[in-house]
Amino acid sequence: MYLGLGKHIGDEISDIDHIHQCVSDILLTPLGSRVELREYGSFIPELIDQPVNPTTIQLLRAATVMAINRWENRIKIETVSIEINGQKVKLAIDATRVDLPKPQRVNLWMQLK
Repeated sequence: MYLGLGKHIGDEISDIDHIHQCVSDILLTPLGSRVELREYGSFIPELIDQPVNPTTIQLLRAATVMAINRWENRIKIETVSIEINGQKVKLAIDATRVDLPKPQRVNLWMQLK
């Protein structure tokens, strides 16, 4: 079992927590903001303050899939769901881990706003 490092205090975290941490970093990093890796990140930071409507929801799904497919090769996305509760937007990702001898289902989520 792989143990990663937590980004806040450098403590050891489980492999699934490391995947969650990496996915969060990828999705919340604006494109062009990393000096040595300008293409790292996603369009999600540009979409967070947009009005919540069907178009924005589709763009959020597309931005999620594009960024994770490019930067996180340990998982393959099955579905991306957007839950809206008033002005709060929650992103839920159902995926399959492909870095293990036997594929394993993974559910990740994050609060966008």
